[in-house]
Amino acid sequence: MHDAASSGDLVTLKRLILHGHDVNLKAGLSYNTPLICAAGKGHTDCVEYLLQNGAQLDLKDQSGESALHMAALGGHLEVMKRLVDGGADVNQWDRWERTPLMWAVDRGHTEFVEYLLQIGAQVDKKDHLGCTALHLAADRGHLEVMKRLVDGRADVNQRDRKLNRTPLMYAAELGHRDCVEYLIQNYAEMDVFTAAILGDLKELKRLIDAGQDVNQRDRKSDRTPRMYAAELGHTDCVQYLIQNGAHADEGHNAFVELLQKAAWTSNEAAGTSDEAAWTSDEAADEAAWTSDEAAGTSNKGKHCMKSLKSKISFLFSTRVHIHGGVICIAICLFVCDLTKILSLT
Repeated sequence: MHDAASSGDLVTLKRLILHGHDVNLKAGLSYNTPLICAAGKGHTDCVEYLLQNGAQLDLKDQSGESALHMAALGGHLEVMKRLVDGGADVNQWDRWERTPLMWAVDRGHTEFVEYLLQIGAQVDKKDHLGCTALHLAADRGHLEVMKRLVDGRADVNQRDRKLNRTPLMYAAELGHRDCVEYLIQNYAEMDVFTAAILGDLKELKRLIDAGQDVNQRDRKSDRTPRMYAAELGHTDCVQYLIQNGAHADEGHNAFVELLQKAAWTSNEAAGTSDEAAWTSDEAADEAAWTSDEAAGTSNKGKHCMKSLKSKISFLFSTRVHIHGGVICIAICLFVCDLTKILSLT
């Protein structure tokens, strides 16, 4: 019966039910019922038939997902409507304490979000991490979904439980500029982290003047506002934070700020903002190196330095986060060029 429901084989499903098969039987370790299987695959006719023959709406699989959750995850709006018409609870939650609305938001299903809000879905319900649907929309960068939630009176300044973050900070850190702008337009409050990430010096000054701690650390990454600003190349914010008591961040900022200093003094920083420019510069450097080597000139060191500067400029002009694996890549690139320079001495 589960196979028939999953594949949308209504004829077989009817025959099995007529022969007395249990419409609410849970399958193996998954605990899936035929209704959950049919809902997850979007088979509206099978869902309707199962409901007509006693399928229970509130049964859940091993992950705590109901048929309504599966419809939201799968993007099956008509199935969802049939389930709601049959009496499904739109605010039920799974093992992660997520509602169908949250999963619809996570997947970016705007029509689902509109429908669920219209029929009474709780817009500010929190999951096991204390995240609301708006946090999820900000994290994924789903602007249209975010608009529906705000229209549904979602709290734009709600903080999650684990990381103490607002939707604005999620959107800012992940680079969803359109979501950031929309949230600010709708009265989302900034903190020093968000201002540092965005490079908003005016707002950073206002927040520091209002007494926000410049040395507080983000619960997720253990970074300070200065570290965020340094990684993203916001030199004016870095300098202002230092002037207002931001502590030096040993190791992390020592390396990042060394790279920035080299990038700031390079006249080529503005000319290496994309991969095309990177490839072009590399090709030109390599050609010049080869040409000079053949000619036996003394300009090799100059070309190595140019290549080194180009790599540094690329990292910062593209606003890449300088940490983790990127640091390893940067070190490898620098070593290659420095090896060439040293070989000339």
